[in-house]
Amino acid sequence: MPLLRQWYRDLEREQLFSLVAIDGESGTIELQYFDDEVEELDVSGWDSLVLEMAKAPEDWTGPYDEIEEDDPGYTDDDKHSALS
Repeated sequence: MPLLRQWYRDLEREQLFSLVAIDGESGTIELQYFDDEVEELDVSGWDSLVLEMAKAPEDWTGPYDEIEEDDPGYTDDDKHSALS
């Protein structure tokens, strides 16, 4: 049984991911990989994975490595443009 918000390692693809959603009605499971890729599987797809539970990465910012620590992702002009 998959656990929501649990980190797993796909041993065949050698990728780390977190289980971010389980939809019981549609029978789908949504994974988010450390590189920020999102994948949706049905239950049979989940059952075919070769997995082990994993610890959450210490540096969970993997998808955001390109952003400077002091760069919030917007400029001051962007913040005020809606008010102009």
